[in-house]
Amino acid sequence: MFYCYVLNSRKTGRRYVGSCEDLNARVDRHNAGKVKATRHGVPWIIVHNEAFSTRREAAGREHYYKTGRGRDELDAVVGRSPRRLTPTKRRVKMKLSLSILLVAVFGSAFFVRGQEAADADLQMREKSNATPRAAETISPTAKVPELSEIDEVFKRTSLGKEADERRLHIEWRQLSNRVVNNPDIMAARKSAESARTELEKRQRLRDYYEIYYGRMRALASSAEMKAALDQLKLAHLSQTSQPRVRPGTDAALPTPTPARKRRKNNKF
Repeated sequence: MFYCYVLNSRKTGRRYVGSCEDLNARVDRHNAGKVKATRHGVPWIIVHNEAFSTRREAAGREHYYKTGRGRDELDAVVGRSPRRLTPTKRRVKMKLSLSILLVAVFGSAFFVRGQEAADADLQMREKSNATPRAAETISPTAKVPELSEIDEVFKRTSLGKEADERRLHIEWRQLSNRVVNNPDIMAARKSAESARTELEKRQRLRDYYEIYYGRMRALASSAEMKAALDQLKLAHLSQTSQPRVRPGTDAALPTPTPARKRRKNNKF
């Protein structure tokens, strides 16, 4: 089994992302100062790790976490790294858009209140000039929405397929961090790593995925997240299925050429 891991330096507070096959041995190398890139930040602690069945998947996850989008996702899962304290242009635009939206909401609310106040003043003048009539029911003034109400509107509104998938991915990472140190899950993972045969390893990996996704599904709060976990579990279980070997036909063997018959009573 292969891993993509995230380390945090207790000395500098910086973050490091890597991939390996033996996670414990790799962390010991980092803390022993044998890796040039992390020598200055000893000691290091693991803040996040993910298990994969192939080295290619682990390396792909490592490269993703080193991109801008991957770093933003890690900030949401394990916390912001000090070198990311300066807001990027994208975050500045998001904050500016949110500020404009809040100003528009509050401005429209005050405009409605001012318009209603002007209408009420006009009605009072008309009543004072005209003959007295029965009292009319005045509609209540508009209520300025609270920030919590605006947040709920944003939560209920879909921001698009890509944003919804990213939200589910972040929630999945948070669930994975909550269950990764579970004793049953750690025991199942070590059991799969110590398998002697390929068949035994496939069976133990299936047991590991059943426990791993079962724990996360019990903690999931939404039906959408549970459905996503079920799909991920099926995808991992399909990778552990025994590959079918298609029986081949042996090529026709060449017919041996008969040895030439020796001539009898050869004449010298």
